[in-house]
Amino acid sequence: MKYVAKYLLFLFCMCSGLAYAQEPKAFSSMTLAATEAAIKAGLDVNSHDEKNATALMWAVAHNPDPEVIAALIRAGADVNARDTSDNTVLIWAVANNPRAEVIAELVKAGADVNAKTDGGATVLIIAAANNPNPEVIRVLVKAGAEVNFKIEAGSTALFFAAEFNKKPEIIAELASAGADVNMRDTLGVTPLCKAAAWNTNPAVITALIKAGAEVTERDKNGATPLFEAAKYNRNPEVVTALVKAGVDVNAKDQEGMTALMGSAQYNNNPEMITALVNAGAEVNSCDDKGMTALMRAARISPNPEVISALVKAGADVNATNKDGHTPIIAAAQMNSCSDIVSALASAGAEVNATDKFGYTALIEAAWHNRNPEVIMALLKAGADAKLTTKSGKTAFDYAKENEHLKDSPACSALSQ
Repeated sequence: MKYVAKYLLFLFCMCSGLAYAQEPKAFSSMTLAATEAAIKAGLDVNSHDEKNATALMWAVAHNPDPEVIAALIRAGADVNARDTSDNTVLIWAVANNPRAEVIAELVKAGADVNAKTDGGATVLIIAAANNPNPEVIRVLVKAGAEVNFKIEAGSTALFFAAEFNKKPEIIAELASAGADVNMRDTLGVTPLCKAAAWNTNPAVITALIKAGAEVTERDKNGATPLFEAAKYNRNPEVVTALVKAGVDVNAKDQEGMTALMGSAQYNNNPEMITALVNAGAEVNSCDDKGMTALMRAARISPNPEVISALVKAGADVNATNKDGHTPIIAAAQMNSCSDIVSALASAGAEVNATDKFGYTALIEAAWHNRNPEVIMALLKAGADAKLTTKSGKTAFDYAKENEHLKDSPACSALSQ
């Protein structure tokens, strides 16, 4: 009976080894004892799945025990193997595993610390973008990772950390390793600009500034970090962090556009408007074409709360640009969101005002807008459908020629 039991155990180990050879993913959570048993049973440690991912790749990505990695390496696992996407074992590790001991085990076994993905990103770049542990960065740098290596677009590891990593400690570690905090990519963008635009953790902004990042540097389009934050970031505390560093909240770009204008046009978060206004942004400042922040919001924003935030801050709802367009004319011409027109009308916009060409908001909507609800919102707000252009055309005349309006109830409403 004892021999039968031993034979059954032998068969179990053999079957287990074959199963693991076919399923490298199993090593994501396998214990050291199970790993050693599989190896002893004849596991091919370099077998791979349909994406060329090996047992070692799965282990380094998700297994917290460095002894499992060491056991696979001792058994002959290739530390520089690549999957079908050209990612190496070390890239799998730094992208997923925060355990520095695992990274160190691979480096010790000869993993290439300057290997690149098929997109040209190095191991350090992948780590900077994804890994929360600064010790991982330290291990890679100590092993010879190139800190200021640039991909084709001119971005370094610090750029990727600034944009994607929420841990300010990663910024500090890269900076202490010699990362150039004011390096520019091919578009003239700095790491601080990247962070300001896309990283929602204000502590990352603070870490970059503490490391020597210039807060007033502009890219090739004249945009500063504050401009990028105002336009794209969802967290108003990022703006606050930049303001505390001494940025000019009313600085203008090459077209005379301010951060508040950028926020009004591109950012749907009304709290960003409030943060900028509280920091001293001039709400009725104009760009080179006479456009105010409210006009820019009226043209593009889908969120009426952005309009409300600007109006609450004192925005002039009847200001005009160089073409005589008021915010409600701008909205009627370009914005398909009828709630924007309604918000402006409720705030006191003159619905029947004309631009310098003699066009009203209703005529502009009938001519250019694709949404019949914008027409209905203007009519509800008191727009006069009988007013004409200098050439004698009414809103109905334009609506009949608008492919998006001609068969709509809005077009019929204009004819009455």
